[in-house]
Amino acid sequence: MPRELCIFHANCQIDGLVRLLCLNNQFRQRYELRRYTNFLREPLPDEELTACSFFFYQHLGAKWEELASANLLARLAPGARAIKIPNMLFKGYWPFWTSRSPSEFGDSFIDELISMKLNKSEIMHICLHWDLEKKYDLRAMFEESLQTERKKEDGNIVQTVDWISENYRSRALFLTINHPGMELLARVAEAVFRTLELDIPSNLADILPNLYPEFCLPIHPQVARFHNLKFADENTRYNVFGKQKTYAEYASNYIDSQLLNITPLSAYLHIV
Repeated sequence: MPRELCIFHANCQIDGLVRLLCLNNQFRQRYELRRYTNFLREPLPDEELTACSFFFYQHLGAKWEELASANLLARLAPGARAIKIPNMLFKGYWPFWTSRSPSEFGDSFIDELISMKLNKSEIMHICLHWDLEKKYDLRAMFEESLQTERKKEDGNIVQTVDWISENYRSRALFLTINHPGMELLARVAEAVFRTLELDIPSNLADILPNLYPEFCLPIHPQVARFHNLKFADENTRYNVFGKQKTYAEYASNYIDSQLLNITPLSAYLHIV
């Protein structure tokens, strides 16, 4: 029998999700999979949208114009099922992350110190030793971030935010703010299997290694201490594009990249 068409329209998190789904023989035998990466603005052909049985998507608002979720859903055939999947982001480990930065891994705390025209040794000393709780309400920042993510969960195939808030201290659930580990992606995959009425493979979260393991964004030791993280402190070494670095070593590279006006940061991190 011909396989039914499943379309996935999502960000880079789809990479790990698709790999997990394809481990299931029933899925491979019953469904033909098409994937489109939303932030790359890959166009979705009308003939595929009208032919698909299941359309799995991360919600995109009106600013995405023709790729906005509302526009794509309107192009589906009447019998197709549209299923919203989580777009997971977690600032709990990295409360100073910002998209408004010269760095693609922006850190508002370090950026502010750099903007004060301090020399590097001064920036490093303040970054590592200033009492963050005197300047920032870390608890409020954490709760605000969770609240933002909860608002995005409406209509999702599976809820993840409360589960993250219950488990983030015991193990690293994310490698960067938007790169969840396989444990979280497995929860989404399980929900997809249930929706498609397929068997769920056992130990799904342990079958494959984490996606994009080449870069784990280091966690500020004071943030780790504030949240009582069991896996991070000032001596923890993170994989930074093939080199094992502490937070202090990473912060030093981050500062150098900006002071030397070397961009992008990832390119600089590959060579230092």
